[in-house]
Amino acid sequence: MNRIVLPGDILRASEAIEAIPQVDLGPPIEIPPIPPEADPKNIPEEERRWLKSEIEKSAEEKDVLLLAHN
Repeated sequence: MNRIVLPGDILRASEAIEAIPQVDLGPPIEIPPIPPEADPKNIPEEERRWLKSEIEKSAEEKDVLLLAHN
């Protein structure tokens, strides 16, 4: 690869594979604990349903695909 890869760059798969040697794969960042009020089991069911419907509505309006993981 003839350019420097920066955090946040989006690369084609072939470019990503080629860039692996120049990417710092050092220790991951420390992830802070999830505060109790953000833990899904502490969010009321009604609020979770509302959040889900808002996310789905936004995705449909903007014609996007939402990718997520936990």
